[in-house]
Amino acid sequence: MGFLNKDLLSKIFPNHVNLFEQANNNVIFQNYIKTKSQSCNPLKTKNKSDYFKFINEQIIKNEAIDYLEFGVYEGGTIIDWPKINTNKNSRFFAFDKFPPKYPTPEIDDDRVHFVKGLFQETLHNFLKDFKVNSKLVIFINLNKKFDTLFCLSELDKILNEKCIIMFDQFGNLQHEFIAFHNYVKSFRRDFQFICQAENWRKCTIELLPRKKLHTPSKKLESYDPEIKKLNNNKKKANVVFLLIDDLRLDKFYGKNRSCYTPNIDLLLKKSIFFNSAISSADGTFASMGSIFTSQYPSSTGISWANNHSKARKFFENIRLTGYELHSTFPTGPGYYFFDTISQSFKKENCDIVDWKKGLSNGLDKIIHEHLITKKMTSPWFYYIHLMDLHLQRSVPSKFNSKEYGRTPYERKLSLIDSWLGKFFEIIDLDNTLLIVTSDHGEYTLDDKLRPDFIPILQENSKIKKNKISHSFLNSIINATIPSYLDEWGRPRTIGQVGLKILRTIIAPYRKQKFRQTLDKYQIRGTYKRGKNYLYDEAIRVPLLFTGAGIEHTEIINDLVRHVDIFPTLADLMNIPINKKNIDGRSLVNIIDGKHETEIPAIIESMPLLEEPVGDVIGVRTTNYKYFRSRSNPELDVALFDLKNDPKEINNLASSQSELVREMESILNKNLKSAPVIKEKITDLKKAQALKTLKEMGYD
Repeated sequence: MGFLNKDLLSKIFPNHVNLFEQANNNVIFQNYIKTKSQSCNPLKTKNKSDYFKFINEQIIKNEAIDYLEFGVYEGGTIIDWPKINTNKNSRFFAFDKFPPKYPTPEIDDDRVHFVKGLFQETLHNFLKDFKVNSKLVIFINLNKKFDTLFCLSELDKILNEKCIIMFDQFGNLQHEFIAFHNYVKSFRRDFQFICQAENWRKCTIELLPRKKLHTPSKKLESYDPEIKKLNNNKKKANVVFLLIDDLRLDKFYGKNRSCYTPNIDLLLKKSIFFNSAISSADGTFASMGSIFTSQYPSSTGISWANNHSKARKFFENIRLTGYELHSTFPTGPGYYFFDTISQSFKKENCDIVDWKKGLSNGLDKIIHEHLITKKMTSPWFYYIHLMDLHLQRSVPSKFNSKEYGRTPYERKLSLIDSWLGKFFEIIDLDNTLLIVTSDHGEYTLDDKLRPDFIPILQENSKIKKNKISHSFLNSIINATIPSYLDEWGRPRTIGQVGLKILRTIIAPYRKQKFRQTLDKYQIRGTYKRGKNYLYDEAIRVPLLFTGAGIEHTEIINDLVRHVDIFPTLADLMNIPINKKNIDGRSLVNIIDGKHETEIPAIIESMPLLEEPVGDVIGVRTTNYKYFRSRSNPELDVALFDLKNDPKEINNLASSQSELVREMESILNKNLKSAPVIKEKITDLKKAQALKTLKEMGYD
């Protein structure tokens, strides 16, 4: 409301407008009824005493209670309750001023106690000595907003789970109701309605358990990284290679994050962490091929459809040096890369899991059982690939709240962190080397942006979930147009055609509105990978080493590359490799504190679905980023000063021609003209893959 003229408003409405307040409160009230009253019993009781009898008999079951009443008035309720609840271990406490305004009720029951005076003055001291012995039952008959809010706020320290709160004037939306609403929001409490009477005038609520956020792994907390180097040990260490698909650096580490990650935060303190690791490509298979071959995609030709067998050499080298190979990775149409590399693993040691399965619906158990029940013979190498961050994955309900992050992406990272806590409890880091990285980053939406409003994301937006239930309309919308085919040769429906026309009409308006309301960096949150740009959100990833062979902890700012991971592992694991045929180098010297001259990272976009190579290529150094069209050096040229412009907003290509030529020279020295394509997936597999990849948002 900051844009409204406050002086003008005060002239139009010089006094408080109760109607507006009630209308606003009613919106909140109706939403609670929709979401919190699934198990609520509407009661038709003749009087208040019958209402309380129902609660005692059906809900409390006459168990012992600690009953606290606020607003005793003439004492009818505090007289009734000791008669209704006959459990000898119950206690009853009544708070009010009593005389001279109202007499103290005369009750011959030593279970009943009176606390005389304004409860704003007496409740705090009462709670200092009060200990809850039984189920808490609170009765509020105050009908004043601030009195009710004070009461609930002061009581919060003893309001445990399953506590029952009864309101006598809940239907007054300006007092007891809104006070309760402010309390649950302020103290982050959840609840459910149990019963109500007289059209919500009387209402009984059960508080639910407080949400307990996960804590760091105790085993990780006790882990001491100050151990001997692996190279000095006779016994080979086990290795876990954990790849978290779509994980961008600034959501794993740094200030630009709101996710809840106590295990990741602790892990960073016990690791060698490279905070400037650059992916070779912004797509999964090209970048993973680069990790597993230590060659750039322009050399290997590995893409979603081509040259998958080249990636097997990484695992074959590990196996030949005496390691037992294990893996858990995704499968499905479009994931034939994993099907190919799985041939290097024994079938019983390889969990190939449907790509739609994540840590919240079974993958966590599969990994746990693999580590616990499978007979893993040391030394072993275990490759784990997680897909939980993918944009098309929904957030599990347990993590879908602000405590776990502002955005769905960050909440899913909080889910992964929760799993990591359990993972560290069963991993022996003294004898296991752990590597954590990602294939690429991701362009993620700001928490204020709605996916169904963004033109570039409409194909995968919430619009798809809007179902029309009317059978007649469904029959029209789902009717096909034989002459209008989709990319798989199927007739499109009238609904699909209509939606496409509507999007075409309104897209220019939506794009204009975006440009007017968002800055360039915020708009980038709507971008997709594999296009004519290569921003750091998609190619700057975490790279972390901890456990056996890592003798100290440090955050290292040196620029490193995907192609450096394989040579580094080879050094740490004593695996001989032919260093002449790779583009990467070992990072062990940098880990040991020795200076190494920076080598620029060659970057490229992932290939479009029908192409062997991506459209964009470039160079990333510590200070500069340069990229352009692969086919035309004059097209889509971008140059950014990363030191002074880390968000890559100001394109300097037109004003820094000399620097462009310098970066172009680096690029040409490292880039192969065209990779040799020796193997392709079949046309049938390609058609199946196209469908799956489009479902995932690729085009």
